[in-house]
Amino acid sequence: MICVAGSGAALGRQYAFTVGAWSGSVPAGPAPGGYCIVGPSLPAGSIATIQQTTSPYNAVSTIAVAPIGQLVSTADLASGTAKVTIGSGATSVTYTDYATTGYVAVCANPYRPFTGTLAFTVNPGNLGPFTVPYGACSPPITVTAGSVVIASFTSICGIYGSTTIPASRQILSNSVSSIVTVVPGDISTQTIVTINSATPCM
Repeated sequence: MICVAGSGAALGRQYAFTVGAWSGSVPAGPAPGGYCIVGPSLPAGSIATIQQTTSPYNAVSTIAVAPIGQLVSTADLASGTAKVTIGSGATSVTYTDYATTGYVAVCANPYRPFTGTLAFTVNPGNLGPFTVPYGACSPPITVTAGSVVIASFTSICGIYGSTTIPASRQILSNSVSSIVTVVPGDISTQTIVTINSATPCM
């Protein structure tokens, strides 16, 4: 059995695994047990290497093997690898994964000169609403790394395009939201988003 227990935004995400030539995927379920799939049938006494396909947007916090004595050596969390001895019955390997985080800062730029504040929310996580004066930027906001949606919170506040620093992190921009990429890391790798507002948001 291969199981995945997710933490936070990792819940429900599909995680890919290989055991030799076998491959499969497991949706992350609630801790501590998560959701499981039946892996390959292997001869008793053989050693199997379970490998989770890692990505920059998730990491492994623990790998638990049951029965515990079948773990061959200390699991490698960085590579998502565990070596186990196959017993006469079922061998269970449970991965606990979590979503990595990064930072986004939002700057408000009026398309035409006016005063006031921009109100916005950030997803995933349904964060906010935040407000920032026109001509200023928010402090860095901690978010789940990956695709992040910055949406206008006030209905009369239209978005007239947006840009990012670095420029490559702008995915999509329309009249109500800006979708950007946030990479895992600290403030030095944050995504800075400038929202151009077409009408005032008071």
